[in-house]
Amino acid sequence: MCLATIDQYLATSFYRRWQQWNNIKLAYCLCTASFIFAILHGVPSIIYYNYTDSSIADTLVCRGALPIFITVLFESLAYRNVKQLAYRTVPLVHRELDKQLTSMVLVQIVYIFIAIVSYTVVIIITTNLDLKDKPILAAELQLTEYLGAIIYYSYFAAPFYMYVCVSKRFRQQLIYVFFRIYTNCCRKPAIINNQIAPATDMN
Repeated sequence: MCLATIDQYLATSFYRRWQQWNNIKLAYCLCTASFIFAILHGVPSIIYYNYTDSSIADTLVCRGALPIFITVLFESLAYRNVKQLAYRTVPLVHRELDKQLTSMVLVQIVYIFIAIVSYTVVIIITTNLDLKDKPILAAELQLTEYLGAIIYYSYFAAPFYMYVCVSKRFRQQLIYVFFRIYTNCCRKPAIINNQIAPATDMN
């Protein structure tokens, strides 16, 4: 999501050199680099059986504060750029696509902000409190932590439903793909009867 907001900012930027960074080749390189980084990040837990990661560095910074900061910063910059599109000589179709994409990403950022902040707050509370003498409070906080984790991990599936709700063009494409393309593939081809009849001599 951080890469998507940075890409959105680069696409709506006023400066030509920033717009040149918005290309498919760079997107492939960044996706590959983030994939390799994610694999290397998981290697210590595979090699070392008793590996314990720092909850402050992992949960609070890498999963909490850093993604929120990057997404909010670049989405607000992209939103500012889209607001100023009316004063630029941009084709109307390009302007509408930028507005639509920015509104889609903005709605997603709000949901991600809610999901990440709620989970991060619960993790902060559970790691800083000593709950050995309070089993009921510990059980309540554990339930809250599970609910926060469910909300946190639901944001991986939520963008599809947000895009369906926000974007008219996305809904039209979805309906077209489901009801035109896939229903035509599933239909049995109609059997065409042979229309040629043999000629008979009446002599």
